[in-house]
Amino acid sequence: MSPDSLTEIGNSLIQHGNLNSRIYIMKMGEDDPSNLISETEKLASENGYGKIFGKIPEVKAGYFRDAGYTEEAFVPEFFRGRENAVFLSRFLSDERKISKTWEKEDEILRKCLERRSKKRENKALPEGLTVKVAGEEDILSLCRHFAAVFETYPFPVDDPDFIRKSIDEGTVYLIVKRGDEIIAASSAEADYDYKNAEMTDFAVSPAARGMGIAGYLLREMEKIMKERGIILFYTIARSLEAPMNYTFAGAGYSYAGRLLNNTNICGSFESMNVWYKKI
Repeated sequence: MSPDSLTEIGNSLIQHGNLNSRIYIMKMGEDDPSNLISETEKLASENGYGKIFGKIPEVKAGYFRDAGYTEEAFVPEFFRGRENAVFLSRFLSDERKISKTWEKEDEILRKCLERRSKKRENKALPEGLTVKVAGEEDILSLCRHFAAVFETYPFPVDDPDFIRKSIDEGTVYLIVKRGDEIIAASSAEADYDYKNAEMTDFAVSPAARGMGIAGYLLREMEKIMKERGIILFYTIARSLEAPMNYTFAGAGYSYAGRLLNNTNICGSFESMNVWYKKI
């Protein structure tokens, strides 16, 4: 299935498509919220999508609530360290509203919150491994790595043109190598206007898991983003993927909420936990 596409409605950036059967309002512009709501609902209806969600400034959240949207997550001081973000969703199918795994998701979250209160040792990168910021010479091997780790993914990270464009726009990809082979990768997708960055695309090869590499990548990305003026980090992590949630909880991130049946990743729709950290 083709990856979802990026487009604009007015001056708002959205992603939509059949892969995730959703519309994602990634960055809301200064347009009339009523027009954005109307146009996204029209697009969703035409394509039979199951969900619309977005990161909405709190001052504009009322327009969406009046249109039937519900709050799934809340991140304080998300925009420029001043304005709060509300993750608002509208479910367009009954099936999309139901989680069959909520008990397991809640159990993982409970353990994460317990771990957050405990001091955690930061592991060094294991001997024999190296880390670097991915450059042009790494793009093809990085795409092959993402394709090997993810059966499906909400963004086309196996497409060299997509990776190249995102790097040009300020996203930082970190890669961990054993010799010439990439065994782990991640990215920090920065919004320099709003001074926040999504810590995402963590992809560790099965043979390299359990060595603390994801935590190491997270710390390195935070250092780079701080140097670039970013003051808030967040992630949208698979709620059933315990190690990744443990990584963010252990790094001092706060839980913001859960996005129900939000993302087609590794072959099926999964709910996603939102975590954030203000510096």
